[in-house]
Amino acid sequence: MSAEPQADQPIDALLSRWLPADIARHVSGKPSIAGPLTGEEADTAAAMAPARRIEFAHGRHCARAALAELGAAAASIPVGDHRAPIWPEGFLGSITHCGVVAGALVARRRAYQGLGIDIEQAGTMDRDMARLICTPVELERIDAGNRVNEERRIFACKEALYKCIWPSLRRYVDFQEVDIEIDPMEQRFVARRSARQDDLSRLPQVCGWVGVEGDLIVAAAYLGPDSRS
Repeated sequence: MSAEPQADQPIDALLSRWLPADIARHVSGKPSIAGPLTGEEADTAAAMAPARRIEFAHGRHCARAALAELGAAAASIPVGDHRAPIWPEGFLGSITHCGVVAGALVARRRAYQGLGIDIEQAGTMDRDMARLICTPVELERIDAGNRVNEERRIFACKEALYKCIWPSLRRYVDFQEVDIEIDPMEQRFVARRSARQDDLSRLPQVCGWVGVEGDLIVAAAYLGPDSRS
């Protein structure tokens, strides 16, 4: 676990409260600290716009720092299917970036089925966009509760969730397939199938968290070893 000097320390504090100790985390608010990309990473980044390349390198820097906390040797983390990172043998994780902030979670594969992290800018969401992201049930809850940032919280939860279940599911999941219910006091979220998809039956076993720090929304999720079928 660590956050670098000048990084967004409150995000690291949230993650430290939410996550088990064997999940390594690294948060940085200083993109310039990222080292050079290596191997396939550099090949992938070559076609990116400069700003996107900086974000990509910053995220990989955080991922390598989290891997190092678990004793892993420095390694390239290339891009695989659906832009998911390809982790070194024996590890899995998740990477996110939003503006100048980036973060990563990493754990040993024998201990977890999946990890997910997402950081998003807080603020209002256009209603048409909200209808694409949120199920009708979620929109009813939002209208009844009149909660600030709720659509964007749901979006962050779904992004973290999808990253978490990707290693076991290996398919695209539409926003309308999953219903998210957030307990803002506990900073927890629960995920359920919004329709009957057999391969999403383990969603309730995902441990999910979401909070707001300053102008950023942070969501994290993990699927533990006891969830294996």
